[in-house]
Amino acid sequence: MTSLPQTGSLARGLWALVVGRFTLAAGFSLFYPFIAVYLKERLHLSNSVVAGLFAVSGLAVCAGMLIGGELADRIGSRRVMLTSLLMRILFALAYSACIVWGASFPVFAAVHILNSVLFGLYEPASQALVTDLIGERDRVHGFSLLRIGGNAGWAIGPAVGGFIAERSYGIAFDVSAAAYLVAAVMTFLWVPNPGPARPHDGFRWRAMSGVFGQVAADVRFRHICLLAVFLGMTMGQLVLGMSLYCTQELHLPTSQIGWLLTLNGSIVVALQVPISRMLRKPRLTTSLALGSLLYAVGYAGMGLSSGFRGLAIAMTVVTLGEIIVSPTMDALAANLSPAKFRGRYRGVFSLAQQGGRVLGQPTCGLLLDYLPGHRIAQWLILATPAAIASVGYLALRRRISPEEEFGEPASEPLPAPEEPL
Repeated sequence: MTSLPQTGSLARGLWALVVGRFTLAAGFSLFYPFIAVYLKERLHLSNSVVAGLFAVSGLAVCAGMLIGGELADRIGSRRVMLTSLLMRILFALAYSACIVWGASFPVFAAVHILNSVLFGLYEPASQALVTDLIGERDRVHGFSLLRIGGNAGWAIGPAVGGFIAERSYGIAFDVSAAAYLVAAVMTFLWVPNPGPARPHDGFRWRAMSGVFGQVAADVRFRHICLLAVFLGMTMGQLVLGMSLYCTQELHLPTSQIGWLLTLNGSIVVALQVPISRMLRKPRLTTSLALGSLLYAVGYAGMGLSSGFRGLAIAMTVVTLGEIIVSPTMDALAANLSPAKFRGRYRGVFSLAQQGGRVLGQPTCGLLLDYLPGHRIAQWLILATPAAIASVGYLALRRRISPEEEFGEPASEPLPAPEEPL
């Protein structure tokens, strides 16, 4: 067992975040995997147009993450999380209204893009708050618990969402709004408020120009952000890419697509904790190299699959890679982030991950449009960035000490020139 917070508001806050993440993920996954299917089947859009919308919304998430991380440092993580959740309730209802009233694609796209900004606000703020609650050596396990909550939601949401989507897409969005409300109430009642790291630095748009320069000067953090871009290019295909692929190439019903994602979430729930305990001894970069390789192998297996059973095996391999990679990436980023700039660093790291997804998502639509029927070639191309990341983590292992990986205090960077000392 680890020395995670066991008493008082810290323990209550950590578990409130875990359960809240479950509720949030269940609500989000009720509809998200089926947006691409809705746009393709109901609005008759091409794969390239659908992938293009997801790429633009991915850029919106990037902007939200950068702003959310900076706001977390300046006004407090909990306040940013609550604002994001309350606004996403309204936008879930806006999705439902678009479907019920038959809104045009531009209107639907505008709602989707604005909601993506709000999604981006939440992530770095919640990650920074978890970092505040957990010590350096226990962060892999702590982030693993957070992922169990999220993936338990994914285990339930897509299966229920696939069933609902076959009858009414609008109802799926209504249910997700209720789930967001529950997450907001839990956050308000039980998640502690550590306060802003830099309370006297009020948020100013002008100060945003110094964010990249400060983080880019940190060589170690710059390297892990670059590798996060490559991994993001592959990780971003798990929902959108697979949904489009299963629909066009294998002609699977939405219910089976939902079950594949449910399998992903169920494996994470079952194996995340025991595997995270095994990951306490190896170096973080070694674990990341292994996890990235599993991603590449699993994605290659997708192209070799001709039906649900083969996809389920490939999904299992991908999920094992995900179990290793996701909390370990978060822990490494957290351990290398200076305390006063935790939200800022987390925002840039989240931006790198999401930026990789933005770069990768159009690839799937283009491959389906221009290489139809070439399933192995499609998925080998999608697996390549993860293979590159695996090699990159092995190279990084030689350039970073074990002490730095596991939270040896980093030198405190100077504030950006635009900010007052």
